Amino acid sequence: MKNLDYVIITAAKNEERYIRKTIEAIASQNLPPKEWIIVNDGSTDKTEVIVKEFLENCKYIKLITRENRESRNFGSQVKSINYGLSFLTKKDYGFIGNIDADVSFGKNYFKNLIQKFIDNRKLGLAGGYLQEIGKDLKFKMRRLNSFNSVPHAVQLFRKECFDEIKGYVEMPFGGPDTIAEISARMKGWEVRSFDDLIVYHHRKTSTAENRIRNLFKQGRMDNTVGYIALYEIIRCARRSFENPIIISSIVRLAGYFYSKLAKDFSPVPKSIIDYSKREQLKILKAKFHDYSAGA
Repeated sequence: MKNLDYVIITAAKNEERYIRKTIEAIASQNLPPKEWIIVNDGSTDKTEVIVKEFLENCKYIKLITRENRESRNFGSQVKSINYGLSFLTKKDYGFIGNIDADVSFGKNYFKNLIQKFIDNRKLGLAGGYLQEIGKDLKFKMRRLNSFNSVPHAVQLFRKECFDEIKGYVEMPFGGPDTIAEISARMKGWEVRSFDDLIVYHHRKTSTAENRIRNLFKQGRMDNTVGYIALYEIIRCARRSFENPIIISSIVRLAGYFYSKLAKDFSPVPKSIIDYSKREQLKILKAKFHDYSAGA
């Protein structure tokens, strides 16, 4: 593989507490990006001021301002990422990624990640494992890390894969990362996270009030990305350890079934939804087979 160049898009809204760590992590890379579009997504804090501090020494950074009065959410974030894509001046690159404005990683992160793509020509979407900061201010491995799913915060695509899936779909309740993964697999690409590539997520867990509201919204998201009821119930049962304990699963399920009753609109093409349901049925069949074998 000849073209190892990569470009990054970051949507940042009111990230003055974290974005410096992200920029410093990118600036320290042994393999730096050829271009990094940071979209200031209507910030009202010092996000833009902090980014400007790095513009002189990091020539690959381009700061773009998008007027936006929405609160910080996945829908707004994806709009900003898609907006930022139009400002890329470098067209000849091998990889394109989304990096959230509240993460950091070691200096060899991108060099080692791109090596994964070199080693596996079928790899279309990849990233590292997240460690999240808890109430004790210590980083711990996220319990929901999975080798076959890549967190939205650190998704890096092979350019051919990104072009084939036509980038991110703007979803009403979130889930663009999920649709990107499903679309990539449907096109024949592999999707992988690697536990030897650690990403530190600096944002603390939401407050209880925000958590309940977000969980209900995530349930609506699960319906709009095409999860079938039994699959959703099992997923929520597996997540019952999340705070608030048990209630988190109940609230998410409530959001899911509310979405079904409300007939929430989904912008996802039917072909992708159908493929996703076939994947879910295959997973469910394997789980029940394992359960029967162990009974």
